[in-house]
Amino acid sequence: MSSTRATVSKILSYSIVDGPGNRLVIFLQGCNFRCAACHNPHTIGECNHCGECIPACHVDALSLVDGRIAYDPTACDQCDACLDICPISANPMVREFSVAEILKLARAHRPFLTGVTVSGGEPTKQLGFVVELFRAIKSDKELAALSCFIDSNGHLGASGWENVLPVTDGVMLDIKSFNNATHQALTDMQNVTSLESARFLHAAGKLYELRFLLI
Repeated sequence: MSSTRATVSKILSYSIVDGPGNRLVIFLQGCNFRCAACHNPHTIGECNHCGECIPACHVDALSLVDGRIAYDPTACDQCDACLDICPISANPMVREFSVAEILKLARAHRPFLTGVTVSGGEPTKQLGFVVELFRAIKSDKELAALSCFIDSNGHLGASGWENVLPVTDGVMLDIKSFNNATHQALTDMQNVTSLESARFLHAAGKLYELRFLLI
């Protein structure tokens, strides 16, 4: 099994709003957009270990060890005060997961699952992990029937999509705005690549749904 690991913000073992049926959802940390109306703003940034979140943790689940944030999930009471205080919209409670660890989770919940969805943040920022995870699911006799979905902002070039689509059953794509100026004001990024992705995914038969932002 590969040693590739992903930085994970959160995992849901049950979701009926992240693709068809009931899904295991892996929220990967880090995004290339900075959306003003982000649903998961704490998944945007990647922790720089500044330590500003530590005083906000009233149960001492966060500490600084060798210049890096250390998180103790056994002490955490999920108050999320650390998320509110972070100056770069990062999550100090992230954890590293291997493909094997995600497969183990999927097997544990398999009787109740329709599929697996990678979300974020922007999951295609960790595309190598997504490809390896989906390949592993498709080649596993116990898990092969699970559908593999990506929830994306579409900021990925054609070569990236060509790499992951052979093991992907569907993509849920957000279009923040069809007007480029508005899109840039909302996300700090232009919409050209996202619109190209929508056309590419549609032509490939992998565009499960388009979602639009209502301002």
